Amino acid sequence: MKTMTLSRWLGVAFVAFALPKLASVTIAVDNFERWGLGDSGRYGVGAIEVLLGIGMWVPRARVWATLALLCVMGGASLAHLVAREYAMLLAPLLFGVLLLRALYVEGNLRFEDGRVE
Repeated sequence: MKTMTLSRWLGVAFVAFALPKLASVTIAVDNFERWGLGDSGRYGVGAIEVLLGIGMWVPRARVWATLALLCVMGGASLAHLVAREYAMLLAPLLFGVLLLRALYVEGNLRFEDGRVE
């Protein structure tokens, strides 16, 4: 039996986070309106999170999905900064650290002598 790796747990989490966006849950709708992203932004981010979350389960796509999710977390951080929701920065920053950890451990990414191997 295969164990659940950090990448797989993160994949499940990102799919779960996308569902309220795609299902038009009131809080998700209100948040995206407040951030000036509207329905198109909400559906776009939700679809991206689902696709990349699934990509975290595909070994050949895992590193690319992780890198793309890091960009999504950067965008989420920026949205919270612009909206002055400083307390909300904790979630994307935490998931960014977890994604970096997954990239390092499971993506076989190693930094030695200032270069990536």
